[in-house]
Amino acid sequence: MRLHSAAAGGLQRAAARPHGRSALPATAPQSLAARAHPACRAPAPAPLQPAARRPRRPLHDPPRGAAADAAPAGGGEWPALTERLLAASSLPFTFLALPQIIQNHANIAAGAFGALEAISWVGYTAALFGNALMCVHFAARAELTAVNVQLIGMASNLAVLGQLWWAKVMPTRVYAGALAVSVAIAAVGALRARGRLDARQWLPFEALAALFGVVAVPQIVAGTLSTSAPNLAPSLAAVAAAALWLRGPAARSVADLQAAVKTVPGWCATAMFALMPLPQLVKNFGDLSGLAGLSLGTILLATLGNALCIPRALATRDPSWSFGCTWGCLAMGWAQLLCLALGRSPETGAHFLPPPAFAAATAALAGYLFWAMTADARAKGLASPLGSYADVFGGGRKLAPPREWDP
Repeated sequence: MRLHSAAAGGLQRAAARPHGRSALPATAPQSLAARAHPACRAPAPAPLQPAARRPRRPLHDPPRGAAADAAPAGGGEWPALTERLLAASSLPFTFLALPQIIQNHANIAAGAFGALEAISWVGYTAALFGNALMCVHFAARAELTAVNVQLIGMASNLAVLGQLWWAKVMPTRVYAGALAVSVAIAAVGALRARGRLDARQWLPFEALAALFGVVAVPQIVAGTLSTSAPNLAPSLAAVAAAALWLRGPAARSVADLQAAVKTVPGWCATAMFALMPLPQLVKNFGDLSGLAGLSLGTILLATLGNALCIPRALATRDPSWSFGCTWGCLAMGWAQLLCLALGRSPETGAHFLPPPAFAAATAALAGYLFWAMTADARAKGLASPLGSYADVFGGGRKLAPPREWDP
């Protein structure tokens, strides 16, 4: 009984002590609790690890900012798919000129050089320069797959022009100049697309290519629409107009001027490709009975190649590329098919292209374009499929900045 009273008195005295004073050290209860309950023990601080050294980015990889801007919103599935479709477009573009090359070779072997006079070397030269300028445009944006597609087009056009030169249809000086310009642009563009040239080395060449495009487009257009002797007046007028347009960006900043110059090669190439089919369309609709010489296979290959480029052009928000490949699909492809569907053979009275086949091709092309716009709009977070083209040409989104490389 005495022991219980003493213990009770000790507990009362301990409870009466002021806060901050304890009969045991402050760490004793925590130590006992830690021993009793190991799960409650505070973990020991982890030893400091040396900072990991940031690996150097490979030569071909863009910086994080450029890659993030260049890739469409919504993950990496849509950009990867557009890249594969773009790579697949090299197949129809490879075989596009092959029938013409084989036919020319047969005529040359038979000594029928006059048959090659029906081929317009001006048109193939325009296509060659268009491929060359687009090669510059894509090389500046590090679109290596698109550069390879343009190189295939340049090789095909050079092969046809070489046959025309061999048959003495194309002047030697013009062919030599076209060959030199194409080889130079192909070499420099391939180096830039693979990161072998830095911005300081690339900018003068890009400005020179822009000047070449401004000078060449009026000459190509004049040669296509008129048979008169060429003169420098259209080119000088185009240079003056381009200089007047560049005054605005130059007045703002050097960066704005450089950005404006970057767009010139692409738009010059687009102008060449856009104007090329117009004379042929005018001729076709003017004489729907004289379409026997049109190759349905060539038209379908051109339509397929341009169609496969559309998703990538939309994904990168490139206005000149989007307009060019879409126009190629419609003007060089569908409109030519319409001519064949409306035209009739004078001998048999049958349509050059049966209406059911034209309807099927129209439905397939419309469905593909709708799918491309829908997929792009979903990846970009747009409300309507029609918003893809509106976003490319008039939206608030900026063109993805060109990729850069570490020195």
